Amino acid sequence: MAAAALATAVYLTIQSGATRDLFVYRVTLLLLFFAISTVSALIFNAKASLGGNMWGLSLALGGPAVLWIVALVIFTRFYPEVNLTKEATLQGLAHDVWEGQQRTGWKDYAAWKGETGDDFADVLGANETETLRNLFWGVYYRTPGQRLESVQITTAFLYLGPKYTVKFQRIRGYKESAESEPFTLYYGGHTSNSTGKSGSVLLVGHDNGSLRVKESYYDGESKPEQAINQNDVDCLIVSWYTDDVTGDGDYITTDMKEFAASHRGSLRLGIAAFKPMDEVQSWWLASRTTTDKDNILPLAFRQMRQGWQKDLGAVEGDLRPWLQVLDKALEPEGAITGKPREELQVLLRNASELVKHPIRASDLLKSTVFQDQRSASMPDAEDVVLSMFLWQ
Repeated sequence: MAAAALATAVYLTIQSGATRDLFVYRVTLLLLFFAISTVSALIFNAKASLGGNMWGLSLALGGPAVLWIVALVIFTRFYPEVNLTKEATLQGLAHDVWEGQQRTGWKDYAAWKGETGDDFADVLGANETETLRNLFWGVYYRTPGQRLESVQITTAFLYLGPKYTVKFQRIRGYKESAESEPFTLYYGGHTSNSTGKSGSVLLVGHDNGSLRVKESYYDGESKPEQAINQNDVDCLIVSWYTDDVTGDGDYITTDMKEFAASHRGSLRLGIAAFKPMDEVQSWWLASRTTTDKDNILPLAFRQMRQGWQKDLGAVEGDLRPWLQVLDKALEPEGAITGKPREELQVLLRNASELVKHPIRASDLLKSTVFQDQRSASMPDAEDVVLSMFLWQ
């Protein structure tokens, strides 16, 4: 018994390395059960024997050896080595989790690109580096501070021309406690590639019977993050992008975890363009657990199934009240002042030049410059929603 204990200690001390782990496990297990069976026989005077005939030979076992062998058989029956090899490494656990996710429809980046990338030669080809930068930003970046409950996001992307796009995004929700820390909103915009520039204005609303502008911020003048210290949140983000529209199509990301405490909320998305589009497709975009031994990108995609209607009906009702407030706040002596006012006036002048007549914010959704319009409602949007479409 002393020799078995000593041998166990020696093996556990001097053996190391991933290739020897299973060998050490087997030897340790054998010595451990030998010691246990020997002690049991000595203390409890336990006796056991096994006998039988095999190939004309009589075999018999007696004493502690029988207890040792029976214990090993029972143990390996309920704890097979194959489970040990899976659970002994982080990589094995990560692979088990991913196999389960794949059964529910998730794909890794390589598989997703293999199905999608041939059509999006610019987005996932020449501009793949910029695309991945934006996808990783959406999945892994998180602003500090409080998140909201009962989140509703309504977004409209208006492609007014080949080099000018406008985004209107309304965000609604409430903090669980009025005494909790402020809700921090990142309202700065990202271009799809590195050739253009973007700018954003944040309008914080207050509703005491009628919606009005309480505060306004411009990301070029202050930080693109703003703390909003009120219980009921109703905001409008107005962004503009001057990058060249990619030749094959474009993509849009909406980060629900940026707004929602549960990473889930209601999303309404609309797209209007100066030229026809093909069908819009959407995916849930999330992180994937990997290890330093995995040569894969830690991104996962799962296709969303929802219908897209050929108008902006899913977003127009939510955005119109804010766009009307925006028009009124830009009138002389209106509530929007300073740099946010200047930037919004420039935006409307640029839009007027593209539609070839003076236009107000509340009229942009109905502009005749758009040859195609699509919108969809996603009541259970989660994590990051990635939407992509091709130009006809």
